[in-house]
Amino acid sequence: PITAYFSAEFTYLFNVMGLDLVSGQEAIVNTAFWYLIPTNAIIIITTLIAIFMFKKRIFQNKIIAFSFLFNAVFIGLLYWITDNIAKELDTVVHYQIAAAIPFLNVLFLIFAAKAIRRDEAKVRAADRLR
Repeated sequence: PITAYFSAEFTYLFNVMGLDLVSGQEAIVNTAFWYLIPTNAIIIITTLIAIFMFKKRIFQNKIIAFSFLFNAVFIGLLYWITDNIAKELDTVVHYQIAAAIPFLNVLFLIFAAKAIRRDEAKVRAADRLR
């Protein structure tokens, strides 16, 4: 789960698939947030494309920028949804460790973009020497 909501009577768990009202071990209510799944799928697909386009560094950098944009949208949606849920349910939000994963993804995208730029500079410098 990304977040957990605690009230006096109920415990709610929120993940990418939806919001579950947990009573003991059974999930009673499931409210889906369908727009998180395609956004997450686009992030995964663009990241995989960037990994396998290692011979086309300029295109790879553009794909990483596109993935960065969708990651920012995903993070915004995620925290906007959790804030709205907390207000609706009048509960306290507890972020789980999974809430940090999109931020780690952004960090790794920044590292990848820097490394690709450095590789491109080395290739251009080598071409100049030839």
